This record gives sequence, C-alpha cells and structure tokens, in this order.
Amino acid sequence: MTVAPRLVDWGYLPRPDGAPDPDPAASWRDIELLPHQHVRFRRPLWLDFGGIAKGFAVDYAVKAVLDMGAQSVCVNAGGDLRIAGPLSERVLLRTAVASDSVPVLEIENGSIASSSGREHKKVQAGREVGPHVHGRERGPMGTQTFASVVTERCVIADALTKVVMALGGDAESVLQRFGAAAYLQDARGEWRALGEKSS
Repeated sequence: MTVAPRLVDWGYLPRPDGAPDPDPAASWRDIELLPHQHVRFRRPLWLDFGGIAKGFAVDYAVKAVLDMGAQSVCVNAGGDLRIAGPLSERVLLRTAVASDSVPVLEIENGSIASSSGREHKKVQAGREVGPHVHGRERGPMGTQTFASVVTERCVIADALTKVVMALGGDAESVLQRFGAAAYLQDARGEWRALGEKSS
C-alpha cells in the first residue's frame, strides 16, 4: 500500500494535492493504527489501496445483498467476482495473449480476482512498467504475466494476485495459508497452477 509514489512517477496515479513528499524509506511499518479509527504516520508517505479496493467493494456488496435476505448473489466487478449461495458461475479469463482457446474457471461459493499489466504497460525512462509495483523491490512487475486467484473472500483474492505476480512459484506458502489457488500465465501463454486447491 506504500507503493503510491512509484505509481505517481509512472503516471498511473495523480500526485496528491498539497501532500508533502513521501520519505523514500517509508514503508507499511510506519503506519500506526490507533484507537477510535485514527491513523498516524511515523514518516511522510502516500498510500494506494488499488490492489485490494475492487475486491473489498465486491465483498461489501455481497454482504449488503445477503443482509437484505437474498439466498444467493453474484457480484462481478470486471476482473473481481464473488459468488455466495447455491449457484455457480463460469468465468472466462481474458488474458491479452492470442490463443485458440479461452481458459475457463467455474466458481461456487467463492471469489476470483485477476490482474495483469499487459494492457496498461508504458515505457518510463527507457524501461517497461505496468500498473503493479513489486512490494519488496519497489520496481515494476507483471507486464508480461497474468494471474488469477480463487479463494473465499474477494479482497484476499485481489491482494494475492499481486503476490503471485511478484513471487511466481514462491507464492505457494502464502496461497496455502489463505486456502487459495492461483493460475499464472507467462508471456508465452503457458499456464502454471499454484496453491492447495489448484488440482
């Protein structure tokens, strides 16, 4: 969430009006969650919740509909989808890689989120960047990959797509921790299944 300065530099986010310049050394460890829903920053920083915002909105919408008495609901926010109740949905994965076949997943009582930088990549200072920043290295990632994650909550699926794009096969332990499966497509169009439910 503290990668916003990179996204501003690359032209994916506007510079926050009136905000002090972020400290280059600032990280999530500089965020203090205080009582009464207050937040304090130990250093100046900019936050971006785009990596989980759509998934959070989908979960919130599903909860709202179920709270009104619905027995089942499907909320599709274009790349982030959640199904609750006794129904299932076939999801076509639009990967931006030319192919004779279209990958399909069937979701029942769960969520799927997908992320890719293929359609929104740019060239900045002579290098290719996309709308996703590697959380540890702070550099661009995922301009040639596509990741879909299936798990119970959409906000978690949305967040984990970036983890899978950054770590590839090394994301196995994180996926298993959240009971998630991931489907990762590389630049050649080849697929790899990861996580405990990927079989």
